[in-house]
Amino acid sequence: MSELDSFETLISAALSRLPALDAGTYRFKRSGKGRRSLDAALLADAARERGLPVLALTEELQVIGNSTAALGFFQNMCQTLTSLDRKVSNDKELTKRLLRSAGLPVARGEVVSSRDGAIEAMRRIGQPVVIKPLTGSGGKGITVGVREEDEVSIAMRSAPVRTRRFLVEESIPSIDLRIMVVAGRTVAAMLRVPAHVTGDGQSSIGELVDRKNELRHANPYLRRSPVVIDEAATRRLAALGLTPDSVPEHGRRVLLHYKANLSAGGDSVAVTDQVHPGITDLAERAAACFPSAHHSGVDILAQRFDAPPEEQNCIICEVNCNNDMPMHEFPLFGTPVPTGELEIDGYFGAGRTHLPLGRTGPAGDNRTPPDSRVLRGWRKLRRAAPARMPNAGRLATELATNRLPTEGTCDAESPRALDRRYLADALSVHGADGVRFHTTLVHAELEGRDVVLERSGRSVYTARLSRQRDALERLLEHAAVPFCRRTTVNAGAASAARDFVEKHAGPWNIYAAEPGCSLRGAFRLGRASSVERARRRLTDTATDLVIEQASESHAWRLLVVNGRVRSCLALYPATVTGDGVMTVSELVEQAAAVRRAHPYLRHRPLPEDVPGDACLARHGLDGDSVVPHGERLTLNHGTLIRAGADTVGYTGQVESELERRAREVVSLIGDPPLSTVTFARRTLHGDRAWAVTDIDTDPILVQFTQPAAGDVPTVFDEVAEMLLTGPRRVLDSRPADGDTGQDSRTGHARESHGSPIA
Repeated sequence: MSELDSFETLISAALSRLPALDAGTYRFKRSGKGRRSLDAALLADAARERGLPVLALTEELQVIGNSTAALGFFQNMCQTLTSLDRKVSNDKELTKRLLRSAGLPVARGEVVSSRDGAIEAMRRIGQPVVIKPLTGSGGKGITVGVREEDEVSIAMRSAPVRTRRFLVEESIPSIDLRIMVVAGRTVAAMLRVPAHVTGDGQSSIGELVDRKNELRHANPYLRRSPVVIDEAATRRLAALGLTPDSVPEHGRRVLLHYKANLSAGGDSVAVTDQVHPGITDLAERAAACFPSAHHSGVDILAQRFDAPPEEQNCIICEVNCNNDMPMHEFPLFGTPVPTGELEIDGYFGAGRTHLPLGRTGPAGDNRTPPDSRVLRGWRKLRRAAPARMPNAGRLATELATNRLPTEGTCDAESPRALDRRYLADALSVHGADGVRFHTTLVHAELEGRDVVLERSGRSVYTARLSRQRDALERLLEHAAVPFCRRTTVNAGAASAARDFVEKHAGPWNIYAAEPGCSLRGAFRLGRASSVERARRRLTDTATDLVIEQASESHAWRLLVVNGRVRSCLALYPATVTGDGVMTVSELVEQAAAVRRAHPYLRHRPLPEDVPGDACLARHGLDGDSVVPHGERLTLNHGTLIRAGADTVGYTGQVESELERRAREVVSLIGDPPLSTVTFARRTLHGDRAWAVTDIDTDPILVQFTQPAAGDVPTVFDEVAEMLLTGPRRVLDSRPADGDTGQDSRTGHARESHGSPIA
């Protein structure tokens, strides 16, 4: 019997052990929702049914609370879920290493980045193999049953375009189970059957597929995932001597492929009451490896769903911290499980004791939830200007007389690369060896063990909220926190730009939304009539434009670490100071040269059109004018670093009202351990106030340690300490499975059956 025949035999045997199954029928008022927003809708409905207030920020972002706490959600992911657990679970190699470190069974496999590497891995592991992208979901790019070298090439080409690393794994004949774990216990189990049709002796395969899709279209969860006869399915049919026009005999099950993912056309069969306790125990142990995840979906490959794992070939394939809850609410066959209700009860009912809340050390990933006032509206904070922090005059003097030396510090490293270098040094001082970075993950050795951290420590919800401006503004507005409005418009949409400036008071910044665009034409404007002129000038270099309310003078950026303001950075408009000898052009070139030599600001050069002719004309100057000694000339009025603003470091006492506002804003967005909050001076209701203009939950740190002038804080030491006392995951440090000589499912030496290498 071939490997693929074994798959079909196991699937048929599993289905035969179940009672006669009728397709579920559902009436769901939100059936028009997309798959991911359906998660959010189920949570919101369950919360409202329990009388809990819900603040919808977008279709996928919301805040749900009760009388004692409020929790933010992105899709079905609560703010307790860390980016660390989400990113580790998204990486199949890291997931396997984490599961192995807990003594859990996984498939043998190797990570490769080339066709030749995949072929060598296949020879070591033994055919057939499964080839899949290292990251991704929904079965995209996965090829099962690869035996030949030419099939390796086809498999790698079928992956998403940007895929560079692949996982080559042993192919294990099995059925596919999805186990949902909430608060440490199994609440639902699903048998996922690859896309198939069952013959009636009269209809063609194509007609049977159409009939199956009618059934799926009536399902709120599966309606957007039809069965498709694509190139792979056509090849599979051809291997069986069939075509889409073939008429299979009555009762014959024809599998179109071997990917069990529901998004690839698979059937969902609820088996919650039939799955063996040993398998659910295995799922619960796997879920416990991701402690910040209140719920997860564990994918298990087994030969039987009703037998203990130790009596069969059974492994954990993946752990999903963003598992689709609706698949269990709307199975194609079997008894539904109200996962939305179970989730809400877990967050706000008896299961709340299992929530990872409150700050803890490395064993937990806990964050203090924001105050429930977010759902009632915060009281308005007293609008008072800072009394002790440097004012505009002091900042200008600091820039004119006390610029920090930059000679010998300039190199080609990007700001993020500088961050990595300095953070690695700080982590090493605190005992971390072999520090290396991959995307936002930090790998290191601590006390002889391989660990992985996440550079910001933030949650998935906080990361999404801080990037989605409309949701962030709605939350700030609901909490009565003053903020600067911002919008992104098409560069050719004159009416949209005009509507924004007419509705929201100036001054405004207007600049290209694309980071790669030339900075020529990043404008700060005081009159609405100037916005249209600036928009026309930018249409040649940009597709989309950002228009935002700007600071009326300078701005303050506060770095908040574990709820405390640790450093401040003043953002001050680009300014030169005359010496009575140099012309305006010479002073500007001197300022540009100083900026080009700066390790951080060199990446944000002075725009070519600063100062503009109109700016000089207002002062009665031109490029050849000599600025009197000691007289300051403001080149533009913007506080955007990308538009030429200077930075002044400050480590002194922060005005209490500004500090309190920063801390409350950080708590409001989910209490990330590391963030920056930027405040702009604005006139609100006739009073001068500090309004939130930016929130960054993954900030560049070198901007604080390399200001143009002022104080230099010890930021990296504090962040290193934050990371090392925060959440971490311990990984199995064994080499790749193909080199261990051990069975990754048991840890015992594998019995040799001869080398698979030709």
